[in-house]
Amino acid sequence: MAYATVDENTLYVHGGVTLPPPGGGGTSNDTSQFFSLDLTQNWDTSNPPWKELTPSPHPTRISRHSMTVSPNRQTLTIWSTYPNTAANYSISTASWTPVPLTPGLLVFEIGLHAASDPTTGAVYIPGANILSDKMMAKLSFLTGMSTMIDLPPAIVTARDAYSFAWCQPRKSFILFMGSNATSTSFFEYKTATNKWTLLVCSSSKGLDAL
Repeated sequence: MAYATVDENTLYVHGGVTLPPPGGGGTSNDTSQFFSLDLTQNWDTSNPPWKELTPSPHPTRISRHSMTVSPNRQTLTIWSTYPNTAANYSISTASWTPVPLTPGLLVFEIGLHAASDPTTGAVYIPGANILSDKMMAKLSFLTGMSTMIDLPPAIVTARDAYSFAWCQPRKSFILFMGSNATSTSFFEYKTATNKWTLLVCSSSKGLDAL
């Protein structure tokens, strides 16, 4: 599913996959769902007050896709990497509008993770190039205009497995590669300097602290 929170007050979940019973055969099916959950109120965990919303009517994927939040917290964007499309959801009007991506942008693989820099509104997607996973897309949530940024050779983005998120206290992105291809998994990216740094994680009980 694509998901995001707005100021940790409201959770939004879009799409997903319904899996067949374990060992029972069958096929998985995408589900076109869109829900929000108010995180500011108390509720019984057995009956959370989900609110059903209208899913995107535009031709985007509804599974293995990503969602980001605009800087003004008024727009959610679905980034669908196959087909190569995006759509904005206005929280105030509960309406969807398509976002035409830059012609020729090679954001192709499914399972990529988009994250936004709240200071600029720019959206970044590591591994976003069908010709090379050593590229990262930088996009505008309003226009879909994009540029491609080289990734360092040490970074191996495991498709469908890596995590990529904005870290507000550090004012940077944190990438967890989700791959055992190398012994280093955590990297930090600062947009102000366009620099990547290896984060060394250490703990007597495992990788539980940065």
